[in-house]
Amino acid sequence: MKIIVPIDFSDISRYGTNLAVKIAQELRAEIHLLNIIPLPSHVLLTTDGEILEDGDFDTSVPKKQREGITLK
Repeated sequence: MKIIVPIDFSDISRYGTNLAVKIAQELRAEIHLLNIIPLPSHVLLTTDGEILEDGDFDTSVPKKQREGITLK
């Protein structure tokens, strides 16, 4: 059994991760963390997942967050 936990490093995300750990211990399940980068609803992504530049939103922060994610 696998449990997927979306994380964005917020307090509620930490709570959800801790809860998932407890559940996984009881069920002997694997936990997979899915890093979520919150974006405003008006920001668009390309089919490759790249953030489209627009003059209304500073894309530097989410791009730095994305660069810090390690893919396995």
